[in-house]
Amino acid sequence: MKKSIVCPKCNKVLYYEINDKMMSKTVGLIPITIIHGYPDAHALVVYVDSNGANRGYEIIENLVDLRTSYNSKEVIRIIGDDKIAKIIAGIIGGYNLYINGDPESIKLLHLFLTKILKNQFFSIVDNEKLADVKINLMSKKNPKLPGEKYIMSLINEGMNLSESGYINMLSVKISRLKTKIRRVIELLEKRSWSKSELMSELEINDKELELIRQFIKSKRPDLYGKIINSIFDVF
Repeated sequence: MKKSIVCPKCNKVLYYEINDKMMSKTVGLIPITIIHGYPDAHALVVYVDSNGANRGYEIIENLVDLRTSYNSKEVIRIIGDDKIAKIIAGIIGGYNLYINGDPESIKLLHLFLTKILKNQFFSIVDNEKLADVKINLMSKKNPKLPGEKYIMSLINEGMNLSESGYINMLSVKISRLKTKIRRVIELLEKRSWSKSELMSELEINDKELELIRQFIKSKRPDLYGKIINSIFDVF
């Protein structure tokens, strides 16, 4: 279920989603946090009931305080490129994430995600019972997610770029990857496609296709078998 709301601080139309898992497990109101508004980063927390109706909201503005202290590469060094890659992979895959960490690291993470994801929707839930994946910023043991190694390579390949160049590079590549995943799913819902057909149709390279297949296997296993090998894929 997709809903929209106008942020009373910046007047932007924002979108959030509520899935069946969240609705069935909730008791009372569900808080949904939407971080947006870079460079004036702030959070709109929407409280919805089990029917998806908006029952209230609040605005959190203290996210802005840390922006002048850390740039994106410093945030990655503080939190860890492995955990950042895992979180981004989870967002790209459409998982509801629960992030456990100290308050300052959580604020830094929100600022970093706001910079690279701009106003794209992503779901970080406040209640771990509603989460598909739980990630602990203070632990080395976290669940493996499809695509995290690929995202790690993206994170590290631009470390020599300027702050603005680095943010733009990550933002563009992540946005394109999310779009390609969505388009592949749309195509597979209509019919089976060979690997070579998909690569040609959507201008997908080998690494991207393998990553997309991992996401589909995890999130849409009903479509996984519809990516087939043709004679051109073998030779």
